[in-house]
Amino acid sequence: MPTMEDTNMGSFIVFQGKVRNHSENGEVQAIEYSAYEELALSQLRKIVQETEEKYSVTVYAAHRIGRLNVGETALVVATLSSHRQEGFLATMEIIDRIKKEVPIWKKEILTDGRAVWL
Repeated sequence: MPTMEDTNMGSFIVFQGKVRNHSENGEVQAIEYSAYEELALSQLRKIVQETEEKYSVTVYAAHRIGRLNVGETALVVATLSSHRQEGFLATMEIIDRIKKEVPIWKKEILTDGRAVWL
């Protein structure tokens, strides 16, 4: 498995998904993420493995759970690849699949006191 020191890897891409201060529901104060952790970790590992094999890259991915305030990082995906094209494609695929396939739920805490499950 390639590492940061692997000279075959010419691209290192890092994505950080942060909590925004707004949504279609209003002004956001925080988001509370919850998950069925065992299943979420299993699914995340599966997505990473499949993406690594498909694009010949190395991926590190983590999604936080619990309460995160505006500006805090919820998701990190770091991708090592020989070239940037497969690195960007792999990174985008991982993000999309995490949002669709990993059982992580979020509740927006709005500044007007409402809480909205998404």
